[in-house]
Amino acid sequence: MGMKGIVLGLALATLSAKQVSAQQMEKMWDGQGGKNSISQNRGKLFRDGKYAMFIHWGIYSQLANTWKGKTFYGIWEWLMNKSMANIPVADYMAAAASFHPDHFDAKAIVQLAKDAGMRYIVITSKHHDGFSMFH
Repeated sequence: MGMKGIVLGLALATLSAKQVSAQQMEKMWDGQGGKNSISQNRGKLFRDGKYAMFIHWGIYSQLANTWKGKTFYGIWEWLMNKSMANIPVADYMAAAASFHPDHFDAKAIVQLAKDAGMRYIVITSKHHDGFSMFH
């Protein structure tokens, strides 16, 4: 399949996905759990909060989209990927060993979110690179 076939396939998939009505989606998700399920209760803040901060932060942040003197543009958390810097796992692990976010200030981040009127913060503790921010 050539590039034209791929693009055509993606376009058709997008058009067919738009055919799904809001009522169909609502019906589908209602079937996943009752009104009192854990997922419904946990989702309340997400639904009602409306405005929040999502933090994507990890080893890729320290590397700042740069690897071996070359800057890669795109999505930072995919820096290891073959289509970006193609960083070998061993080299990425070495970068992880030097990851010491000494200037991280959770209180300042929370204050910034509060000052902006945000209701909650979500931090990505493990991203596509597989590095976990917590033990």
